[in-house]
Amino acid sequence: MDFDWKLFAWGLVGALAPEIIRLWTLAKDGKAPPGKLFYFVMAVIFSALGGVVAVAMGSANVRSAFYAGISTPVLISTVAKRVNARRRAGKAKKSGPALTQVGLSRFESYFEAL
Repeated sequence: MDFDWKLFAWGLVGALAPEIIRLWTLAKDGKAPPGKLFYFVMAVIFSALGGVVAVAMGSANVRSAFYAGISTPVLISTVAKRVNARRRAGKAKKSGPALTQVGLSRFESYFEAL
């Protein structure tokens, strides 16, 4: 199986689409994305993952590769939010009621914003 760069590129573009919309919304509201370098690195990683998912799923055409790319950030952020929620719940159980607000790392806050 050869790596299909065309499908990878369309998956990458699909994964970038939600990021572009989010940046446009922030700019429209007069806000800057938090941690510009970190945000950029995460956007590049998500975009590349969108391309990999499009190829790995064996997308039949560029449209399905684009859709696979769009769905990648949603799928990953949903899983990450669930894992973080379980982790925070586990910490709250161990520490008791004093640990109701757990500070989010930059990585966790990125996923919470998706």
